[in-house]
Amino acid sequence: MRQSVCGDQQRRNMFAAFECQSQCPFSLQSSMSKRTRCDDGCFDDRPHPVKRHRSETEENVAVAELRADACGRLALFLDRLCQKYCGLLTAPNGMLGRWICCQQMFSKSSYSDPVLRVMHLQTAHESFVRELCHEGIAPESAQRVHAFFVAAVQREASRLHATKRVLSSGTCPRRVQCTRAAWGCPNDACLQLYLSPRPSSLHHHRTVRINEWHLEKLRRLYGLHTLNSGVWTGEANALFLQRVWAMLMRYRLFGDAGCQAALPERCFEMLRASLGVTHECYASPLNCYMPTYCSAYADTDKFFGSLGSFLDFAPLEGSFQCNPPFVEPVVAAMVDHIVELCAQADEANKALSFVVVLPRWYKSPAHCSISSSKFTRAQLTLPPGTHVYKHGYQHQVPHGYRTFGKHTTVFFVQTQAASLRWPVSISHLHKFAECFRSPVLALA
Repeated sequence: MRQSVCGDQQRRNMFAAFECQSQCPFSLQSSMSKRTRCDDGCFDDRPHPVKRHRSETEENVAVAELRADACGRLALFLDRLCQKYCGLLTAPNGMLGRWICCQQMFSKSSYSDPVLRVMHLQTAHESFVRELCHEGIAPESAQRVHAFFVAAVQREASRLHATKRVLSSGTCPRRVQCTRAAWGCPNDACLQLYLSPRPSSLHHHRTVRINEWHLEKLRRLYGLHTLNSGVWTGEANALFLQRVWAMLMRYRLFGDAGCQAALPERCFEMLRASLGVTHECYASPLNCYMPTYCSAYADTDKFFGSLGSFLDFAPLEGSFQCNPPFVEPVVAAMVDHIVELCAQADEANKALSFVVVLPRWYKSPAHCSISSSKFTRAQLTLPPGTHVYKHGYQHQVPHGYRTFGKHTTVFFVQTQAASLRWPVSISHLHKFAECFRSPVLALA
């Protein structure tokens, strides 16, 4: 009962934040006009630093189906490559998702597909090879697997692009149905969304699940950012479910549960009250706490408040929170972007602040860079087993907290003006560490 009461209060706090923070609480180095009309016809009253590229037009449901099939084939092909060249039964768990995560977190305006892209980044290549080497595979074999896998991704991307050209644009005539499904314990209501007609057992991967209160959260975000009339007609609800289904299908392919883990709600409440944090730089419609955030996929997430990729986000002042996927190339790109933004804001005497949550990777260049930066005002290290994260699949699992078995380091990065406006004291560090503990019994 105590867990339920605590969770209900945190949800009320989140929904209250959605309602009161409807305007952009920070300034940007470059923005669009005050009131612009998006490609989908909805109005956006907030300044956007993200240019809406052609690749960010609304996801077509039929394309999402085909992409899911393509990623299924890629997963099987990666397993076969690891069997043939590495002697493994299967590829390391979640490897395909982490590769997708690594590729898409970079600026992507020139790429036609938001998921199946190949960016020839040395850091991404090294990360893939290093993961196989950690399994005891020789570097030559790991590089061979990477080369064959990249070629397969390029073939699937070309096939998908050719199919897109013949698909009709606009809303797919197939509707998304929502039914109630049994899930976990009786107190956890779970819903399943699928395209009509109901998919067969061979296409069960086209059915997605979400618990009831997360669907309500998405409905509120959608009403705040997209539903102009404020009236939920039958047509508006059908379009809402279609966009929810497309977004859930997209994040099913993204990384693993660890890549989508979030801070406990109490951390966000503390950061908002004490350090003025109003925006998340790495989130999704499923795990966000703030009503505005940056996320991996602007084309599916913009209807729920996303401002696009953080690497295309250029705030001049404001207070932000960064909890990126713990994938080394992603972390490295984020740190470089934060340091560059702080340098520009400090030169303009603007108050720009970031609370950055990272694993303790002492030997990582990114960790060394942010540790030694002149803008890092304070650091907090949390020992293993003393703190928790919200589960990466919190929109599905009945219990949302998981104890983290490694060190976490929190960096407070601020310009000079921000350090005066939001000073970080010892009491703030102690309070934040306490908020990182679960309000209920965490599951290891």
